[in-house]
Amino acid sequence: MSVRLGELLVKNGMMTREQLADALRYQRESGGRLGSILIDQGYVTDDQIAKVLSQQYDVPFIDISQIEPDPEVRGLVPLATAIRYQLLPIKKLGTSITVAVTDPTNVLALDEIKFMTGYRIETVVASESAMRQALEDLYGSEHTLELQRVYDELAAEGEYELDITEETGEVDLTELQ
Repeated sequence: MSVRLGELLVKNGMMTREQLADALRYQRESGGRLGSILIDQGYVTDDQIAKVLSQQYDVPFIDISQIEPDPEVRGLVPLATAIRYQLLPIKKLGTSITVAVTDPTNVLALDEIKFMTGYRIETVVASESAMRQALEDLYGSEHTLELQRVYDELAAEGEYELDITEETGEVDLTELQ
């Protein structure tokens, strides 16, 4: 049985039960994603959420700001796709590529990348803010306006924010088959 995100944050001493209860109350009243609410209220950072997701889904955490993605994998995933799914291919080894993601439960995105590239996908988890910066750094200043346009479109659609709610605390893979 998987432990829910909020409970893991409390268990790991990253926030209090009172803070979790307050955030859940706010979520019930106003809607929104629990992870975003917790960050907005200053209870946790997106690095803490990424580390807990790493623990929860048994996917390694990576501080993407401390690595240099392999230039060979840069062109494997189009910029708009990388932004839409908040992912970044970082290295290639044989028939596999390692892809940093902000949401390790997004099986559809990983399947699309596997189909698009023809490589087996190994995932690692990165924080949302570090991912945004890495995408901007990797694709360079010539893409700055395009990056901003795509971020704005996806933000308006509510698609690039990590979907972390108590209701999605665990994934039933049988429903995805």
